[in-house]
Amino acid sequence: MPVHPILRFTTVCLTVFLASGCSPPAATEFATQPKPRLVAEKGEVKEAVENLPAETPAEVIQEIWEETYLQGVKVGFTNTEIAKVREGDATLIRCRQTGELHLKRDGQSSEQKMTFTCWQTADGKLVRFESQMEGGGSKTLGSGEIEGNKLRTRTLTIGKTQRQSFDWLPEYGGYVAVDESLRKRPLRPKEQRTIVALTAPLNSPTTTQLSAEDFEITKLLTGEQKLLKVRASIALGEQSLDSELWVTDKGEILKTRQPFGLETYRTTKSIATNLATIGEVDLLRSTVVKPTNPKRKRGTPAEIAADLSSAHRVVYLVRLKEGDPAKSCSNGLSQQLEAIDKHSARLIITGVRPDVPKTLKEAIPKPAADDLLPTSYIQSDDAEIIRLANSIATEERDSWKVACALEKFVDETITDKNFGSALATAAEVARTKAGDCTEHSVLFAALCRARKIPARVAFGLIYSAHLGGFAYHMWTEVWMSDRWIPMDATLGRGGIGCDHIKLGDSNLKGSESLAAMASVAQVLNQLELEIVEIE
Repeated sequence: MPVHPILRFTTVCLTVFLASGCSPPAATEFATQPKPRLVAEKGEVKEAVENLPAETPAEVIQEIWEETYLQGVKVGFTNTEIAKVREGDATLIRCRQTGELHLKRDGQSSEQKMTFTCWQTADGKLVRFESQMEGGGSKTLGSGEIEGNKLRTRTLTIGKTQRQSFDWLPEYGGYVAVDESLRKRPLRPKEQRTIVALTAPLNSPTTTQLSAEDFEITKLLTGEQKLLKVRASIALGEQSLDSELWVTDKGEILKTRQPFGLETYRTTKSIATNLATIGEVDLLRSTVVKPTNPKRKRGTPAEIAADLSSAHRVVYLVRLKEGDPAKSCSNGLSQQLEAIDKHSARLIITGVRPDVPKTLKEAIPKPAADDLLPTSYIQSDDAEIIRLANSIATEERDSWKVACALEKFVDETITDKNFGSALATAAEVARTKAGDCTEHSVLFAALCRARKIPARVAFGLIYSAHLGGFAYHMWTEVWMSDRWIPMDATLGRGGIGCDHIKLGDSNLKGSESLAAMASVAQVLNQLELEIVEIE
């Protein structure tokens, strides 16, 4: 049974690029630019620019290189380049951030490459942006521009272009707005500041709250230095992504510590890009949560896995070293939380099926329209998705039986079960028949939506006998009459037992849906679990 972590670009890219960049120097002119467009040809994703004046050779003004470490091991690097460019009669400042991450998941290599570029005026006003993320053969492109008081964006994946519009004020910044603010007006101890800016990789405006503490002696790669410690918190819907920055009195960020133990350090290009110094960190194995088990004879990992997956009710004791489990774990029909104190709670998980009476007295919110519509990642209107969906249980009219048939079909169809993909879309998976839990879940959701069954993805943890603990995972939930029912296409069993612990869910529409996955950041390396009862 494949189990895979949900640590994807949603969180990794955010943490890598949160504190990268610097403040652009002055430019002189600005003119409205033609718009880029996204195109897909022959199953590939690429970006074409229509009528956009060619850039003159860039005048690079500043470069910043950083090494990225996870658990004390180098796993990649980032680069921020600030350059002055001419486009026709206009002079703009181009801020480009690139990065690479090299990790392992259960022994398999996983590489991510990211590029985020924005063009700004002399006084820092955003003009347009482009983004590209690659991993495991998957590619996601984004672009957008400012039109009056709106930010118009496009996200292109194979099979789908998704457009969004956000309110935009002149004081909002681009990708490097936090760094610009710190360099132009360095924070002082105990000072706070709020910045609204375009955030990668969501490509939407988010609010960052900066709170300076005090100067302290900080360990860097080359020794120690007295730096100002600043806490940064990015608001992502109901969640937040918190990090720490260490900043000079001139506003230069020399070190960051992000969620998941990810750290960046300012360095030189030759050191940062030396891939020979990349170490090996297994992101799957290093984040497994080993539970405390009840005093029972059946205590091997295989026995625990069998008991949890077949149980109709399991009670867990959930503890967070910092934070409240009630704010990180989902609460609903399949699992309910009972607070014990501000750091611990009883988590009661029950099996849910269409024919099992509901135990929850509160009303269950019905599906939103977007739980049935195609998105950039769940392309239920893709021709191949529609063909596959209609080829399974063709004459069946019972939605639950259709869902079970589709769940089994996905498990059997994805024959290359690997960890190489970085969150491939349903349309890609339908063609490659490869991937891990995320690929299983998006393809299953797309097939369900194509058959008019509302579906969304869920993320959290699953118990793995192979790993001897709970690993981060993604699965699918389908709507049946009056309830959401969790199903897992990596298993194909017609639903799940009590071995899945849910942190949240998303219909994967737009940037706000990806931001919902920030709940993972609240529990990673903090979560403790005890199995109290298995029935």
